[in-house]
Amino acid sequence: MSQANETTVSVVTEFFIVGFPGLQPKFYSLVGVLLFIIYIAVITGNSLIVVLFVIERSLHKPMYIIMLSLSLSDIGFCTVALPKLISRYWFNDGYIGFYICLFQRQLIHYFGTLNSLIMMTMALDRYLAICYPLRYPVLMTNRTMRLLIGFSWVTALIAPTISLMQTVKLPFCGPNMIAHCFCDGSSINQLACADITLTSLNAYAVAMFVLLAPFSFIIFSYLSILVSVLHIANAQGRMKAFSTCATQLTIITIYYVPRFVVYSSTSIPNAQMNSSIRIALVMFYSLLPPVMNPFIYCIRIKEIRQFFIKCMLQANETTASAVTEFFIMGFPGLQPKHYSLIGALLFIIYIAVITGNSLIVVLFVIERSLHKPMYIIMLSLSLSDIGFCTVALPKVISRYWFNDGYIGFYICLFQRQLIHYFGTLNSLIMMIMALDRYLAICYPLRYSVLMTNRTMRLLIVFSWVTAMIAPTISLMQTVKLPFCGPNLILNCFCDSLSMNQLACADATIANLIGYAVAMFVLLVPLSFIIFSYLSILVSVLRIANAQGRVKAFSTCATQLTIITIYYVPRFVVYTTSNIPNAQLNSSVKIAMVMFYSLLPPVVNPFIYCIRIKEIRQFFIK
Repeated sequence: MSQANETTVSVVTEFFIVGFPGLQPKFYSLVGVLLFIIYIAVITGNSLIVVLFVIERSLHKPMYIIMLSLSLSDIGFCTVALPKLISRYWFNDGYIGFYICLFQRQLIHYFGTLNSLIMMTMALDRYLAICYPLRYPVLMTNRTMRLLIGFSWVTALIAPTISLMQTVKLPFCGPNMIAHCFCDGSSINQLACADITLTSLNAYAVAMFVLLAPFSFIIFSYLSILVSVLHIANAQGRMKAFSTCATQLTIITIYYVPRFVVYSSTSIPNAQMNSSIRIALVMFYSLLPPVMNPFIYCIRIKEIRQFFIKCMLQANETTASAVTEFFIMGFPGLQPKHYSLIGALLFIIYIAVITGNSLIVVLFVIERSLHKPMYIIMLSLSLSDIGFCTVALPKVISRYWFNDGYIGFYICLFQRQLIHYFGTLNSLIMMIMALDRYLAICYPLRYSVLMTNRTMRLLIVFSWVTAMIAPTISLMQTVKLPFCGPNLILNCFCDSLSMNQLACADATIANLIGYAVAMFVLLVPLSFIIFSYLSILVSVLRIANAQGRVKAFSTCATQLTIITIYYVPRFVVYTTSNIPNAQLNSSVKIAMVMFYSLLPPVVNPFIYCIRIKEIRQFFIK
């Protein structure tokens, strides 16, 4: 305990992630973009595996349980490792708190250990499937696989914790530059102000055990598979068996061989390699498999190919049917003599949204004093509002000005995806806004430590990435439906419910899944928002100074008003659309949708520009 306290009170309270040593600053943006693309590819590809597993019952088999676990592990690793590195190269923000660095180090090694155990489980599965094909359904059931995977997720924590206990005993009082792309055991230990020989040996022993124990079993499994395959008389059977294992063996080789080289060269005297080569190898075996895994498996595995073929056939049936395009009705019952007026009103709203929110973006870019957590939220909300209105309004304006409400089938699906994406994103941003106000008012003295610019950027990036998951789940249900009859969309834009109602098949399951996803996206952020503002209310009422209470209430009143406008009518629309005997009149429903969709984007920038002190001072200056 005393050694841990010495570490805490030492000179080093934060580290700096160097990244790739020797990289010239002119390449920082390029490397940041490359890493961001890799991160998006990993999240997108592996999320696709997760979504496929959730929505397609035929994939609930041992092999796909392994793939699901591997995808979740890859998403976890890249989410822990890449955002800080991207921030390092985009914003030159490489600083990371002492304990956050230790936490990142723990998770980095945890997911590395977990991947080794998952690959060992994958080798066991292939060993049983090829060496004992008749007994495989009995030996490897879904229940057995879940137990093995659950065991892997739990026991993977042991090895990193053992080496972490050695690291926290070290004092850190000198340099704080981590010559790596993330915090790992070896890089942190090298910065300690003490002899790290014993710590390094212990860490090396643990790493070799985690590396060699699964790897030894994997070699045994594939050698046994090779022997069994060579005993197969049928040449076609041999090719099929080899094909089954070839991809997995390639990924395992990419993962293990450079990893073994790095671990050995780090800990063996006179075998040190150049730091740039070592880091390049680490990033190679850490990032290439997560990028490749989902795409390789989606192409090579029969059931997944069949799922996509089925979806394509259904889409082709839809395309070949009477419906190749939809017509946006807008407000049903509106008389043609009012079309120009409604078109002009929507155009004015669109211009107001673009102008006001672009002003927020420009202010943030040119005024350094606004680079604070609250303004990062405002910037993200403004970009989201611009995106939503740009997706939703031009077509409905065209509908009323030029009577051009036709929209292609796939364009309609794309619009529907973006409409729900920006809706989900706004919910997440409002939840982050509530979190920010909760910390600012309930923990004012610790706010500057708890909510830094770096933390806020990570939260916002996480929101922009994860907001795509929920709309994609419901989209996968919509694309399965055939459309062969009416094509009039009773709304001002394409959305799930309006499209599902036009399907020439029972859309009950699709509607229920869409409703469940919508309620999750709605209620989870709303529950946190309610908790946050109730906590704020309690804290404000405890403030003895009346002026302080008024100031605190004033800080939250505007946000709470916008949140109420956004959530209450949204909840009413979602609920009445899916509860029997509670249907709203279509005109009322569409009016409520446009109300909660368009009013916040219009009023947000003007309210914030008037009420926020720093922005008023900027205009006065």
